[in-house]
Parts: sequence; C-alpha cells; structure tokens
Amino acid sequence: MASLVLRDAKIWWDGHDFSGDHNQIALDYSAEMLEETAFGDTTRVRKGGLKNVTFTGNGWWDAGDDLIDPTAFDKVGVSGSALAVSPDGGAEGDIAYFFKPVAGAYNPGATVGELLSFEVSAEAQHNLVRGTVMQNGTETITGSGTSRSLGMVAANQQLYAALHVISAQGTTPTLDVRVRSDDNSGMTTPTTRINFTQATGQSAQWAAPVSVASADNWWDIDWTIGGTMPEFDFVVVVGIL
Repeated sequence: MASLVLRDAKIWWDGHDFSGDHNQIALDYSAEMLEETAFGDTTRVRKGGLKNVTFTGNGWWDAGDDLIDPTAFDKVGVSGSALAVSPDGGAEGDIAYFFKPVAGAYNPGATVGELLSFEVSAEAQHNLVRGTVMQNGTETITGSGTSRSLGMVAANQQLYAALHVISAQGTTPTLDVRVRSDDNSGMTTPTTRINFTQATGQSAQWAAPVSVASADNWWDIDWTIGGTMPEFDFVVVVGIL
C-alpha cells in the first residue's frame, strides 16, 4: 500500500460526524512495559502488560446544535457508545479503528487574533479494533450492503461491530441493522451474528463482542427501514480481534 496524505479523515463519535471540525487526529495504542528482570540477567527483561488506547483530536471551535462545542463539552467524563476513525475518507471497504470511549478532556483556546481552536481526547473502555467500514451512506428502503471477505473468527477471537446513526428523517422512522456472515460471497445462506437495537434517530451502539467460530469468512450488513418517507444516514464498522 502506498503512503497516505491525510486529507479526508473521518471521525464518528456517538452518532456525530466530527470530521469537518478537525484538522489533526492521533491514536495512541500502547502496552504497559512490566519489568521482570532477575539476578543473572544481563539486560533488563520486560513483559507486555495492559494496553492503552487514547484518541486526541484538534480543530476549529464551533457552537450550535450537533456541533463540536456543546457535544464535546457534555461528553467530558462520560462513557460513550462508540468512536471510530478512518484515515482515508471512510468509504465502504476502508480501514477504520474503533473503540468504546470515555471523554477525558475538552480544551478550547487561542491567543488574540487567532481562530478559536480546541483539543479533545478520549480513552478506551474496551479493546481497540482494527476493522472495516461496511456501510456508510444514506438509505431510504430496506436492503443490504456489499459482501466482503473479512476472514473467519477463530476460536480465540471475537466479532466486534459499531453503529453510528448520523441522522434520521421522516415520520416515525425505524432502522434495524444486522451483521451477517456466510461461506460464500453471494450471501446465499447468511447467518445473523449481531442484531443492533432498533434506531429511531441520531444515536450510536457498540455491539457486545460475540464468539462466532465457524467456516464463514464473508460478511455483510443487512437493514430494515420502516416509517413514512424514512431516510437514514448511518455508518457500520466491523472487525475481528
């Protein structure tokens, strides 16, 4: 894969698309280094301990409904549903890193004559998952997405998924989203592996990780839409860890 110029990174946080508010993002994924050096060792010996996940974002301050200032302000110290970062546009099939966050800080500030900026950070309550954007778009009718070969879930692995509903329109709109697997790209005999709770508006969900060891290595997203003139803009990220 070629090197990447960061131009169109996507940031989805609890159903909000904050991509246009940011001009800098960083993920810090690390493990504690525990020392177990003993007599007789000639170098220090270390063992990997607990892992840490921290997201940091910087950008331009803006206020109003569904914008960065009121949303980030209310999130500090609060456990969120899901945060996902995709470095190159967030199109279906793109890589995305996602986790269940708790916001640690929100710091707006600038000096005189400068644009008011902000820094926001969040840390993980669960594993950081390197996954795939399986759905990103606006849908008005029931359907399913493109099947993708994500691989099998081994006996020591779990399936992870997160749903971000960015917006919902219409009269009493409803959205039911499922993650499915099959042993063929045509998804002729799919098995539902994750059922998200029905969404009726802007929201986000972190699906409880599930163990689904099988021979299935093809995956897709399936959804049912109800209501009068419904329209949903939503994103689904899936990963195996």
